[in-house]
Amino acid sequence: MSVHALSTHATYRCRHAGACCTAGWRIPVDVDKQQWLGVASLVPDATGACRFYDRPSGLCQLQRDHGAAALPRACDQFPRLSLRDRRGTFVTLSHFCPTAARLLVEDTAPLRIVKNPAAFPQDRFYDALDAEQEWPPLLRPSVLCDLDTYSRWEDFLVGTFADETLSIEAQLNAVAWTAEALRSWSPSQGDLSDHADDVFARARITNRRPDIYHPFTDPAVYATVLGFVRREEAADESNQTSTDVASHPIRHWGKYAPAVARYLAAKAFGSWSAYQGRGVRTLVAELMVAETIVGIEAARRSAPLQDLTSDIMVAALGAADWLLIHSVDRAPFVQWLGRVETAAGSLTSLASSAVITSGPIATPRVR
Repeated sequence: MSVHALSTHATYRCRHAGACCTAGWRIPVDVDKQQWLGVASLVPDATGACRFYDRPSGLCQLQRDHGAAALPRACDQFPRLSLRDRRGTFVTLSHFCPTAARLLVEDTAPLRIVKNPAAFPQDRFYDALDAEQEWPPLLRPSVLCDLDTYSRWEDFLVGTFADETLSIEAQLNAVAWTAEALRSWSPSQGDLSDHADDVFARARITNRRPDIYHPFTDPAVYATVLGFVRREEAADESNQTSTDVASHPIRHWGKYAPAVARYLAAKAFGSWSAYQGRGVRTLVAELMVAETIVGIEAARRSAPLQDLTSDIMVAALGAADWLLIHSVDRAPFVQWLGRVETAAGSLTSLASSAVITSGPIATPRVR
């Protein structure tokens, strides 16, 4: 099956930053390797480092001495996050890996979806969320999308976040209103594909987003998300998430806006929420939360300097994904996000509060 990835991730390769090897994770050992390694899991030392991590070289002794095949599956997969359905395999990255985060910060090429990039070969094993035999994603509760329309929605998301003429706020507003228009379809309107044609052709930049998303952009959402942290992570002394958060997240990203946009594209692309959630609003809510969380993490780190730097952005992106990917219990987290699917408000009533501030969004298919 074809492998799809974002262009900003397409050159990824491990540069031995050591974040994954010193994160304090208890790493399960595959059954076929347990007798060889003599343990069922690799327990970190008091500093959070894996027993096989060689600090002077920054290398894993297992991989250095025996090759990648010797690694536990969890190590071999990190930082890859994969989804597989009947369209192919979709690979994005956890930006807790500093190398992955720095790709977002330093990339200057136009963002797009690429097929079978060298970094993610077709013959590699991907421990993916397997949706090959599942129904297509939901458009809204009880209403299925189809895979072609969902691909076009995904293309629209990536294309919108690729448009560097738009602010992050404008990008999120456009995504939110387009989701409302897309999910308004009913069979009485004819073919969903024709409806999608019209929706994407009419996508506009507006001055505000639907009110139903305000809870996901309030700084208080950070404390809410912390409530979904798995018990074992909350009790771990090496937990990388702090409850000492800034009261106001950064919203004006300056020259780092493209990095944040690429981060949001990475959240939208190959998203597990397509299959774990109950409609397109769930993914939009997740994007709102992600932008708020990374804004808080950046504010915490930039406050002493009163300025953002590339290193601060890398650290903020890493901390956000530590929380959103590696710490929260995803099932209740997605269920909480999914409450937005039944929030009151029709497309007509929601749209009445928004004013069009610019023309159509140019988001051509990017595959």
